[in-house]
Amino acid sequence: MSNVHTGTVNEKRCEDQLKAYGYRTWRTRRQKFGNMDMFGLFDVVAVHNSGERVPSMLFIQVKTNRVDRKTIKAIEDFRLPPWCFKEVWVWQAKEKEWKTIVC
Repeated sequence: MSNVHTGTVNEKRCEDQLKAYGYRTWRTRRQKFGNMDMFGLFDVVAVHNSGERVPSMLFIQVKTNRVDRKTIKAIEDFRLPPWCFKEVWVWQAKEKEWKTIVC
């Protein structure tokens, strides 16, 4: 399985998990030429309106098995409004579970 296919499968897996939690999700689609991530950093955006005035939003970078410090630093430095949250979801293939890093 290619790296692109593995990444796409894990992004879909993340999206399905978020939908199970009650979020509406948007995910980038593969383009032949151009940046595939939102803002150059995030693969999935999820919105949850739990009856509050402002819905909470998750911006998620999806990785497989590991994440480098450079990616985490770039996400930490990216500024968002207070109701938006940044996370890195790492799919642990051997354990078949997510490891979540809140940035």
